[in-house]
Amino acid sequence: MLRESTFLSYGNTALWSMKIKIKYGNSTLEFHIPDTIRTQVLTPLNDVPEIPLKKALISSLNDPIQANPLCSTLSAGKKILLIVPDKTRQCILDKLLPIIVGYLGDYGVQPENITILFANGTHQNQTGEEIERIVGSDIRETIRIEQHNANNPGALEYITTTSRGTPVFINKLVREADIVLTVGGILHHYFAGYGGGSKLLIPGVAGYETAKMNHSYTITGTGEFHPACRDGHLDTNPVYLDIVEAIRHIPNIFSINVVLDSDNKPAGFFSGDIVSAHRRGTVLASKLHEVPVDALADLVIVSPGGAPHDSTFIQSHKAIHHAHYAVKPGGRIIVAAACNDGIGSSTFLQWFDVSEESLGKHLLSAYSLNGHTALSLRMKVKRNEISLLSGVDDGTVSRMGIKPISSIQTAIDTVYDTRGTSPLVYFLPHGSLTVPIFHK
Repeated sequence: MLRESTFLSYGNTALWSMKIKIKYGNSTLEFHIPDTIRTQVLTPLNDVPEIPLKKALISSLNDPIQANPLCSTLSAGKKILLIVPDKTRQCILDKLLPIIVGYLGDYGVQPENITILFANGTHQNQTGEEIERIVGSDIRETIRIEQHNANNPGALEYITTTSRGTPVFINKLVREADIVLTVGGILHHYFAGYGGGSKLLIPGVAGYETAKMNHSYTITGTGEFHPACRDGHLDTNPVYLDIVEAIRHIPNIFSINVVLDSDNKPAGFFSGDIVSAHRRGTVLASKLHEVPVDALADLVIVSPGGAPHDSTFIQSHKAIHHAHYAVKPGGRIIVAAACNDGIGSSTFLQWFDVSEESLGKHLLSAYSLNGHTALSLRMKVKRNEISLLSGVDDGTVSRMGIKPISSIQTAIDTVYDTRGTSPLVYFLPHGSLTVPIFHK
């Protein structure tokens, strides 16, 4: 994100403005905000000490949290499964995987006994080009790579049923491995509390019905979005607690977690027990990504942060959700999200054909994946006017209750013309990471 002052004319008025460049897909956008408008840029904390990547990662493997050193479990002939995020999650795998594979080799594990499994959840597969970009050419050429398919019963194995009633089906490769290593980043998640850790297993490599049942706990018995399903909250979060209960039935898991700043530089590694190590890392993630605000804004302009954060609308919704924390009721949200892979769900749009009054009841009786996302979005659309610049067609955008726009600048100028020179504007250039915290 780049800011600089520029002299512009607005109608018959000449005034200075702030020029801003933001990420949009794999490109950038530029717009201006008049300096007469109170503007505050909300960004994650980036002034954290730089850590030596390889040294810090290996140190976390040898001195893990509530687990034996990884090296003590390794030997020749051991089958290792590396579960990694798909293209919708940023995790610098091209830098981490060569170090991890090299570490495994130092303790006798041969490349032919290592498999990488993409935790696609219910997302689409990566292309060959995308795989190479994510893991790097050397890893792609030397290590077996598989992609999880939640809709392939033949690739799944039943593990258990949780106390909440979730039937747990997991990719067979998990049970076939001697050691399972999850490798992922820790960041806020709008209904599971935080991403990474155990979410790489559920929904990452779980069956569709497992993911569907687990995500359905976002809906209360009265058809409302569960208040405990929110960013940064784990202790009473039914989605998170259900996942943790399920994964405790899977032995031999060692979790490798990284917290990245908004420049994708590692701020800390947390390895070991999949629950304890992840929980320890959430403290740093909160410190980096939560931003206090003193007042709610009239307008919030948000970018998820470019690819991969805005690859689909479902992914981009996380940034919209974060933006809504910072805007007053009746205020406006302007979103720039490329959504080059479309909506990202085959069942999402159907929920916008159900009346708002009966949506909750329909979700209780016939829940489908991402139904809770539709409920959450409709709550925000009712509270705020949301405008979207994206690659999604205007008809689909309108169907969601959102106003399609062709220019961020035009949308901003409309606010400037209709609200005068005194609105408070927040700008979130890394909306998928930034979580505004407003205390009344």
